[in-house]
Amino acid sequence: MAFSARILVEGEPGRAIRVLLPRGIAMTSRQGGRVEVRRLVTNLPPAPRLGPDGRLEFAIGGDLDLSGGISGEFRGAIEVTAEYE
Repeated sequence: MAFSARILVEGEPGRAIRVLLPRGIAMTSRQGGRVEVRRLVTNLPPAPRLGPDGRLEFAIGGDLDLSGGISGEFRGAIEVTAEYE
């Protein structure tokens, strides 16, 4: 099953940035269930830059690993780091 999210980075217009993603994301439900998103990828260009408005929006996605027939609503935090080159 696929998973996707949108990320918005804001900063100094025109600056080159480097984006670092975690290897995976753990997500949990209120009932104690746990799923993982693995093999994260983005639609970023090879050398991303903030636009003239100082913004860059991109998508990340990955494979949602479900095991044991788990179902429900899951939440998790995605630690994305963006730094100027």
